[in-house]
Amino acid sequence: MSNEVAPELHLTRWLRCMMSREFCLETSLKVWDFIFSGIDEGMLSSFNAQGPDSTSVDYDTLLKEPRIDPFINLECLSVAMIALIKSDLLESDFSMCLGLLMSYSEPNEPATVLEHAQKVRESLLKNVHYARLPSPTPQAQ
Repeated sequence: MSNEVAPELHLTRWLRCMMSREFCLETSLKVWDFIFSGIDEGMLSSFNAQGPDSTSVDYDTLLKEPRIDPFINLECLSVAMIALIKSDLLESDFSMCLGLLMSYSEPNEPATVLEHAQKVRESLLKNVHYARLPSPTPQAQ
């Protein structure tokens, strides 16, 4: 079964509001803490070194050196959110996949998402395989 949902369809929604639509306010604040904790002054200065008129980002460098990516935690959070619903996505057709991604159900234990994201980040930085934690039961809507 092919369920190739273009990331632009759901990630735009997730990133535009920095996950505040996907999580309750209390969890959103924890998510934002996680996202911004990945940004340090050294990372920002590397972007500023490109010059004030530079609008291009060298994504090849970011992929090779994730330590200098100021939004690594946001990217890891997105991967973790998808990993948590992987089994549902694999069993679904295109429209169901899109629905799952666009109407992401906050897990009963929201800290699980952050735990997954931290594990993804550590795996990426250590360049080791990411072994997904067991999926939690999604909260009924």
